[in-house]
Amino acid sequence: MEQAGERASPAAASPHSASCAAENVPVGVYAGFETAVGYVVVAQRLGPQRCAAVKLPPLYCRQCGACGSRLYACLHCAHISCAEHRAAHATAKEHSLDMETDTLHVYRVPEKRMIVDASLERIKCNVRKAVQQSVHTRQGPLPIPLWNPTDSVLEMLCDSFQRLPIAADRVGLRGMYNLGNTCYMSSVFQVLLQSPLMLDFFLSTSRELGDAEERHPLLSCVSSIFAKAYDGKTTPLALHKELYTIWSNMHNCAGYSEQDAHEFLMSLVSTIRSEEAVLAKEVRSRYLMPSTAFRGKTTSLLCCQRCGNSSPTVEEFIDVALDTTRRVKRSQSAIPFHRQDRAAVLRAYSQYVSDHSIPEELQTESLHSCLERFTQPERIDEIARMTCVTCASVSQFTKTMSFTELPPILCFQLKRFEHAGVSSKIDDVISFPVGGLDMGRYMHGTAGQIAYTYSLFGVICHLGSLSTGHYTCYIRHAHSGDWYFCDDAMVRKSAVAEVLESQAYLLFYSADLATPWSAA
Repeated sequence: MEQAGERASPAAASPHSASCAAENVPVGVYAGFETAVGYVVVAQRLGPQRCAAVKLPPLYCRQCGACGSRLYACLHCAHISCAEHRAAHATAKEHSLDMETDTLHVYRVPEKRMIVDASLERIKCNVRKAVQQSVHTRQGPLPIPLWNPTDSVLEMLCDSFQRLPIAADRVGLRGMYNLGNTCYMSSVFQVLLQSPLMLDFFLSTSRELGDAEERHPLLSCVSSIFAKAYDGKTTPLALHKELYTIWSNMHNCAGYSEQDAHEFLMSLVSTIRSEEAVLAKEVRSRYLMPSTAFRGKTTSLLCCQRCGNSSPTVEEFIDVALDTTRRVKRSQSAIPFHRQDRAAVLRAYSQYVSDHSIPEELQTESLHSCLERFTQPERIDEIARMTCVTCASVSQFTKTMSFTELPPILCFQLKRFEHAGVSSKIDDVISFPVGGLDMGRYMHGTAGQIAYTYSLFGVICHLGSLSTGHYTCYIRHAHSGDWYFCDDAMVRKSAVAEVLESQAYLLFYSADLATPWSAA
């Protein structure tokens, strides 16, 4: 790859990520990008009403007034456009650069090519951290001056980067051949390939990981999968070498027997975490480690029912396992709820809303109802009576779970396998939101006070029975925002309605930019 200078930025480590010589980029480029990122993060964190109170322009399309996700901030004039009006503004004003407000990725509009650079990634992390601390501690928003870059700065930003030679709406979409009951592995990697955090880390550090493969074989293996997925080709991947590396380092997943996608993900994150410690110090300081993206903390509060004394215990988690219940009763002649005519169901549902009485056959499980049960006080069994350290009596306790720290990537496992008497699988419909999942109500000490919002970007489904089955997945493309269905080597475009009707087993949510990671 031709470099723009002798001393390249850290992003030049990957042949699939854009690169730029640090000494050839004016300071104004990075300083201006920092200002633009600060404005977007603060505006999203405050919301329209508080933006108006501090006289900060809110985020909405200046043409049609659309707000929410998938907006673009022009880096020439600070104009905000939606995806529909983005190209029209760029053409009319001859402005070539903009930044997506969801991911903070910089694009050159005419070609829809993304600009990737390690220095830009560091700016994103630093600004977001500073803004979160400022707003979270109620110190007020950061002063955000407008950026008016000169023509020379814009020209340098446009021309000093090398970009992927394929269209952004197809990059990273490659099927994976089934090498013998490997659908569980393919589904997990297809989801990870669409995570901006995973993408930024593995593409930017591919050279460091490749040069020391013997020290961290699994990290190098995952980096190789990312490099192949984003090499510009569209044919399915045959990951023979990567499969051998996984088997060699994750013995519980070795062999051609059927595996559980959830167990594979947990083992993958755990093994990667052990290898991260041997990474170079400069790599660990520049990037968010892959395992850290999944790690959060919960607080388990034991409360004595006699004296009311509470004892908190903080534990780390990688995923959240949620119990599901059979709430839809079916007879042999009944039509499964998810196959009924949706319009008829909605009409029947609306008739009972005013009476606050919903027929049991219309009730469905939801992600929020699972979370409500997860965080409700649970009485410990009578056999497990303990001695209270405060009142020194053998008493009954209740346990209440809540979240203390939320990770950037929040993974939910919906327990669809029950073992009460006879083992069986729960195939009932479980509804879940695509965007706007607010975890604030489940946070320890700040329930409902601060918004902790997440957006769905991946769903892994299990088809089959308790003893055998097949894994597929739905992924939200990291660049276009469109949904795709992946079934081993086959990848096709999907729709949100299809995603919502799927039998979800694992749900993957990414935190919105304004979401703080911990409770006050």
